Order: sequence, then structure tokens, then C-alpha cells
Amino acid sequence: MHALPLAASLCLSLAFATAQEAFVGGVPPPAPLQLPDVVPIHSGPDHADGSGPYGQWAAGSMWKASFHGGMSFYPCLPEAATTVGWQWRTLSVTVGGQALDLQAPRMTTTERRCVYDHGTVAEAYDVLAEGLEQTFRITELPGSRGELVVTGQVTTGFSAQPRPAALAPIEFLDGNGIAVVRYGVATAIDADGRRCDVPTSFDGELLRLHVPAAFLRNATLPLLIDPLLAPTLLSANGLGVHGLSVACSTQAGQRSVFVTVIRSASSTDRDAYAFRFPDDFSSPPVQTFLDVSTASDVLRMDVAEVGDNRFGLALSRNTPIGRTTVVLLQSSTTTTVNSGTMLGLPLGHYDADIGGSRGASAQRALVVTTVDVSPSSRRVYGHLIDGTVLGAPFSLHSFASSADSHSPAVTDSGGSEGWCVAWASAYGAATDDIRTARVSSSGVPGTTRVAASSVSPSVVRIGGGNDRYLATWVVAPGDVRAVRYDLPPGANVTVLSTSWLPFPPATAGFQYNGNVAHDFVTQSHWATATSVLAFGPLSSATLSRHGTSGAILDSDSVTSPGGIGSYMPSAVAFRGRVIKPNQQVDSEGFGFVYCRKRDGYNIWDVFYSNYQNPAAATASYGVSCSNDPPTTMLPPYAGSADYVVQGVTGTPLSPLAIALFGASPTDLDLTGSGMPGCRLLVNYFVALPGTPMTSLSQVTIDLPDAPVFLGSLFAQWAWLAPGANPAQMQTGRAAELIVR
Repeated sequence: MHALPLAASLCLSLAFATAQEAFVGGVPPPAPLQLPDVVPIHSGPDHADGSGPYGQWAAGSMWKASFHGGMSFYPCLPEAATTVGWQWRTLSVTVGGQALDLQAPRMTTTERRCVYDHGTVAEAYDVLAEGLEQTFRITELPGSRGELVVTGQVTTGFSAQPRPAALAPIEFLDGNGIAVVRYGVATAIDADGRRCDVPTSFDGELLRLHVPAAFLRNATLPLLIDPLLAPTLLSANGLGVHGLSVACSTQAGQRSVFVTVIRSASSTDRDAYAFRFPDDFSSPPVQTFLDVSTASDVLRMDVAEVGDNRFGLALSRNTPIGRTTVVLLQSSTTTTVNSGTMLGLPLGHYDADIGGSRGASAQRALVVTTVDVSPSSRRVYGHLIDGTVLGAPFSLHSFASSADSHSPAVTDSGGSEGWCVAWASAYGAATDDIRTARVSSSGVPGTTRVAASSVSPSVVRIGGGNDRYLATWVVAPGDVRAVRYDLPPGANVTVLSTSWLPFPPATAGFQYNGNVAHDFVTQSHWATATSVLAFGPLSSATLSRHGTSGAILDSDSVTSPGGIGSYMPSAVAFRGRVIKPNQQVDSEGFGFVYCRKRDGYNIWDVFYSNYQNPAAATASYGVSCSNDPPTTMLPPYAGSADYVVQGVTGTPLSPLAIALFGASPTDLDLTGSGMPGCRLLVNYFVALPGTPMTSLSQVTIDLPDAPVFLGSLFAQWAWLAPGANPAQMQTGRAAELIVR
């Protein structure tokens, strides 16, 4: 049922807000999320896309390392062209020139330690936030104890000056002459706790640790040697954040926030991290997914709730076999990294976005991707996931096979209504449009429609449900635009509004399009995440809340103190719970995740803010000949479409009920009108007929957002009551709807 045109009456009678309502109000950004400073040693299943085994990896905020096939250490240099490693292979351990018998290494790992057992020598690596602590534990020595020398072969694209043995670290430099890896001064420790410093030498290929013979003669076994391998301070431009996504669980008793981060180890090697936080952020996060392999360059990562007990991660990346996409389905309570079911999409599918589903019985998801079919032509495909079964890809084009289509995005599903997809596409000589199509819950695509024409879009994002959708995209040179449209099944698009969001064109700096979150409780509100990458006060991250027409109801930005630093990726998710019949459920707001570059460094901190919806409410007042006031299912948020006001309870239900709406209260005795004991409590300007329901009547209205109405609206029911009084009419108590 469509809402009655109350908005037109409001325009004549009530004042509108002329300023946007701030939700941050100038409060400084919160402290950064406490992401783990160490990624434990972990593995994962062989890549479902066929790109090879994952191996054994660990990481800190400024480095990562692999242990399969020997230890390889990689400093994180986000602005470097490629990721360059530093590999160590133990060649020999000699005492007085006599070589110890080293067996082929047997590798064992725990979360924080990797050991290569050579027999009498155990080579180990302990994972620390600042790097890897390398140790050699020696349990047997020959009777004649001369100088002990550990020789390792160093293979690296970095360089260090050869030098004789000295008590000083060895620093390895990149091509610009900047120190990026430091092999620290080692210490030898015997079983009695005696210590001595260990000189190190380097000849350009072989690095040697020299334990003096004088210390060794009286040493009690076992003997331990422990240099520290670490990135240097100059290379600590670690957490370069390339992308963020966020999703919030809706299951009662298991409220969680999932945050994914794409971190740049180099400009062609981006790593994926997924964390689960408790809804109140009262405890450290659980790391649920990691891909830090140098063999894959993560291009895009998205997360969505899939049913009450699962989350789905869609990951697109460059690999040695080409562009690939995998989907990982995980329990929403998992404590094991990389657990779950991994599904590989066909080779060549990339730029994936995942749309989840809500509810205990909802176990389906839709993944949308792009495929290159020629140097100048791309296609957009959908992939239905039903439980853990991946369906065959299907094209989302119902006409114009010559189209160049790309940058797809998909909504979450409320269940039976399925999903809506939006993408950028050029057909023939036409400029790029935003195209859109419905996809049923069983994976059947509908007819392709045009949501916005001649807009030259890229980086498309979409959110919505209940036939209402908001799509955003980037327009060169870096401005974000939005279109709000309706798309009922089988119908054409109805465009409600198109606007710049939230900055005007030609703003200095590049504007980043995060994503769109839909309020599935009110079914008529959205939030958008944008950010501006610039230096100085123009740099910011912004969350905007939109009403039913797409108009911005409130918007606010966070900026770094003093205008220093810059913002880039951002994302937003709805934090509401699934609405249940006959139960008033408050729409809880949105979760906003963004990152900021630290002053003077290329280190990016990740932040999370909770946006709480304004304090909209209803309050009954007055007395009349009935005690039944108007009631509402949800708080009266500005921009609510199909807002239901109920009243007139009792049996038998009156065949005629009228809802009175006004700009102010009143209190008039209706005895003179033949209604003794009844009172008129609303100075009404419109009377709307109610619709009889099972035990009440209701009327549906729209609360306007363009221009936005913020203030109080007063309502009262009057109904036909044969035999109750001479006028055969009654009125109930009234209610104030405090619209925010």
C-alpha cells in the first residue's frame, strides 16, 4: 500500500530544518582499532582458484615472513614497485674449523615459533611485533672448542656492504640507498646464563656469526645464539591501507562487527585481513581470515552476513595464473583463522562484490564479478551460492551483447525478494550509464534497466531493499554521485533523485566511494561512506544518512587534528536487528569504519565509529472518551516512507476511522458537538481515512526528507461508534510524533 500524501500538507504548515543535523558534533576521532600487532604463523587450504598452495606465513605491522621452503623475510614498503624478500639458508656450523653434522631440516610450527631441526642444531624463529628473533640452539660440540661460526647464505634484492666481523648490525638497503632490513647484533648465552656479544661478518652473499673461542671453552651446553631480524625504522611505512569493508551481525546474543582490511606490502602485493570484534568492542578481535602471501595481490575484498550464523568473504586478486576470485564461507563464531568452506570462481572473474541474506533460514548469497572478453569489452556476471554450493555464472545483460560493462555491486537480500545489482556500462556509442537488474532468490536475473544515463561512472556501489535502491559511483576527476530509484519486479526504473554526494564537484583531492548501507528495519534509509584524500583541512572521512528520496538527512566528517594527515578507504554497515512481527524494534544506526594516515608517516590507523540514529520517539498525551492513543511500530525518523500509524483497538472494529494530523496540540471539549466526555487534542490540518485491520485501524504516511522536516507532528484517531453518543463518534488520546 502506498503512503498517503501527508508530505504536501506538512509543507504548508510546519517549519523545515535549514541545517543538517550533525552526529559527531566536532568530537575528535576515537582511538584507532586495536588490531593485533602480530599475525601468528598460520596456513590455509590450497587456493580454491587453482593458484597454488598457501604455505606457512606470519606478519607484523611492518613486515611479513614465510617459512615453507626456508625462512623468507619481507619488509612492508607500500610505495615500492614490488615486494622484495630477504632469505636465509643455514649452510654450516663449524667449531675450530670442524663442521658439525647438520641433518636435513625438519620444520615444526606453533603460533609464535617456527623451528628447523638440523639434529644437534635447532634453528628457530620467534614471531615478535618488531620482527623475527632468529636463534640457534646447539646441544653438542666437539672436544676441541675453537671459534664457533654459523654460516648462512643470504639471498635478497637488497644490498649491504661487505665487512669483516664486527659488533654492529648489518643494514640492507633498497635501490634508493635507504636501509630497509636490519640484521641485529647477536648474543650467545649458555645454560648457566653466561653471555657474550657475537660479532657478525658479511661478504656480499654469506653472513657469518662468530662466537669467540674463549667464551666457548667454558660454555655449558646447550648454547643459544639469538640475532634479531627486523625492518628498520626508515622502512616502517607499514600499514598502507588499500581497502576496507564492514558488516554487522544481526543474530541475537551473538552481535559482532566484521572488519576487513587490505594492507599494502608493496604497490603490487596487497594482503587481506579479516577481524571479528564484539559489538561493544570490549575485547580484542579474533583474526578469522588472512592472506599475506606474496603470490597474490588482493584487489578487492567484501564481507556480508549470510544467514544467522555465517559470514561470506569475497576476495579478488592477481595471482600467477591470472585474475581470480574466491569466496570463503565462515561461521560467525569461528576462532580458527582461515576456517570454513572456500569456493573458487572461474578463472578471469574479478572485482567481486558479495550480497548476503538475513534470517535463520537464509543461507544464500550472490557474488557479482567482471570478466574481460576483449581489450575493449567486459561483462558482468552473477554467481549464486546456495548453502555451500556454487552455481554456474550467469550474465546480467538482457540486451546489447556489445556492451562494455564493469564495476558491479550487489545489495544484501531480505530473503524471498532476492538481490539488486548495479554496474557501469556503455552500449555502442552511448556514454557510460548505470545499469541495474533484479536477481531472484533462486538466481534468475531480471531485465536490465537504466538507473542513470550518460554519467561516465566507475566504482559503483549499491544498497537497498523493498524495491527501493540507492546507488553511488565515482565520476572523473574523483567526485561521488548518487541516484535513488525504485525498481519493482518486472517494472521500469523510477528515478527519485540524483545528486552529488556529499561534496560539490571539483573538490580538491580525490574523493573515495566507500559503500552504501541499507536500513532494513525502516526500509527507507541509507548511509553512504565517502572520504577525500588530500593534505590539510580538506582531507576527511564522511558518513551521510539518507531518507526515502535519497536526500541527505544528516552528515558529518572526521578530520585529523590540525588538518594534518589524510583519509582514504571507508565503509559503512547497518547495525539493526531483524524486525519481528508485533514487536517494536528500534533501528540502531550504522557502523562506520575508516582509516587515517599518521602525521609524517605512511602508516594508516583504522578507526570505527558507531552512528546512533537520532532520538526520534512518540509520546501519548491528553484524555478523551477512549484511552486508545495512536501507536507506531518504529520511531518517527525523517525520511521514513510508508510510516504506519495505528489505533482504534477493540471488537467489533469500527467500519470508519479517521487519523487527524496537526502541527500543534489543542484541547477542545466536544460535548457541544454531541460527544460528551470526548475531546479534540490535535489542531489538525489533514484527516486521513484509516484502513481496518484485524483488531485495529492504520494509516500509512511519508515523513518528508526533501526538504527535511524535523519537529513534532501530532496525531489523534476519531471513529464511528454507533450508540456511543448523539454524534455516534468517539475520539481517543493523542500522540506527539517527535520526528528526528
